[in-house]
Amino acid sequence: MRGPFIAKSEQRIANDAPFNSRYIANVLSLVREHRWFFLTVALAALALRLFFFVDFPAVTDDSHVYADLATNWLQHGIYGQTQAPLIVPTDTRLPGYPAFLAIIFWLFGAGNFKAVMLAQIVFDLAKFSSPSSPSIARSPH
Repeated sequence: MRGPFIAKSEQRIANDAPFNSRYIANVLSLVREHRWFFLTVALAALALRLFFFVDFPAVTDDSHVYADLATNWLQHGIYGQTQAPLIVPTDTRLPGYPAFLAIIFWLFGAGNFKAVMLAQIVFDLAKFSSPSSPSIARSPH
């Protein structure tokens, strides 16, 4: 038996499908018509991020917790935090960001926060400039 919630959500998805395709087409058309504006905004966003990267590189205590998880996972195969001489398995943080850090540390060396910051800049701008970005494709409801 299907509940009313499922029927309403399926109906909303069905009703939004034509709107989403029109919405995406309109956004793509807007980007094409004003290409220089969006390119200028993307370059300004890159300049601002690089300014903060060079002048104010911040590595917080929380960053070290995630880096510890990533390093232990990468070097010892244990998703855990270092406590004295032991690595204690933990579930205090979800594994997504430590997995990202582990990949960056594997490529550029453990504890390389500059590489992490640059990768975050690249991914952030790629997400911002992608026409298939969820923030652009999302319906306004």
